[in-house]
Amino acid sequence: MPQLRKQPANQTIFLLLIILFIEILIDLPMRLYYLYENQVAIQTGGFCMFWNWIASVLNIIGLHLMAFASIERHFFIFNSQFRARHRFLLSIIPMILSVIYPLAFYTGTVFGSWWCANTYDYSVLACGAPCYLITSAFFPLFGILTHHVLPVFIVVFANVILVIRVCHQKTQMCQVNIWRKTIRMSVQLLSIAFTYIIVWLPQCVLFIMLALGSGEVSTIAGWLIYEFTGNLTSLTAVFCPFVMLAGLPKLCHKIKRDFEKVFVRQNIVVPSHLELVNTGRQMRTPRANS
Repeated sequence: MPQLRKQPANQTIFLLLIILFIEILIDLPMRLYYLYENQVAIQTGGFCMFWNWIASVLNIIGLHLMAFASIERHFFIFNSQFRARHRFLLSIIPMILSVIYPLAFYTGTVFGSWWCANTYDYSVLACGAPCYLITSAFFPLFGILTHHVLPVFIVVFANVILVIRVCHQKTQMCQVNIWRKTIRMSVQLLSIAFTYIIVWLPQCVLFIMLALGSGEVSTIAGWLIYEFTGNLTSLTAVFCPFVMLAGLPKLCHKIKRDFEKVFVRQNIVVPSHLELVNTGRQMRTPRANS
């Protein structure tokens, strides 16, 4: 595990895995409680602000890391030496910005929206939208385009180009070992990206309809987001760890080996000591109680 984590090609994926784990640990239980009870767990303004903040931060960090990983994988496969020379600029800084920017933006807008007052509905997912999205025409459009549409577009575009470049490289590459490594690195990212695209692409379409649509179109889009697709985004946190695990065969083998050791220990038969009882007539062995 430490060796896999230290590999440069896996660092962004492991950071994304940490973000998804936090989402499962904090955001998902609140959503499940709401879906079961049709109301938020703690009916206070502070809890609603925290839910809006943590859900937005985790979702956008995940999207930005996925977009960055899609671009970074091109450097690992096709320009590894260039990437190694400029590691701080091409890897460290983008990862830091992918985490710090959403934290700073949503901390300022959710907790620091002094120009409006929040009105929460405890029967709505996440208590409804924060006031800065309702009272401002700039923030909704800016958030949709830069926080949702742009990262999803980068994920789609970068991975389509990756498939084209890998297929083109196959016709020019004669070394089988390098080709297998290229395929392994590509499939690892493509499987994760495919999960994000399936979940977030419909959400982005509805966000655009909500922001740019008018009348009935905007109303329908908002209803679909709050009733259906808003909860479907949690599927990335649920399924992506398993998809990531499938792309790490060494880690899968280690986990399988550990499970086999546990099951072998549980199935070990320990011999029991049976005492012989002398009845005076014959030696007999007492039967074990069933």
